[in-house]
Amino acid sequence: MESEEKDKKVETAEAHVASLQKQAADLLLEYDRLLEDNQNLQAMGHKS
Repeated sequence: MESEEKDKKVETAEAHVASLQKQAADLLLEYDRLLEDNQNLQAMGHKS
């Protein structure tokens, strides 16, 4: 019984890790996109 409970906890922890890794990857993508937007806006600002 105890080992089953441990297995469940491990599975839950692994699911949390996977979820956090996906969030981190999504945030990196969003950050890159915002950085690019910012550079484009700054470039437009310098042209005028």
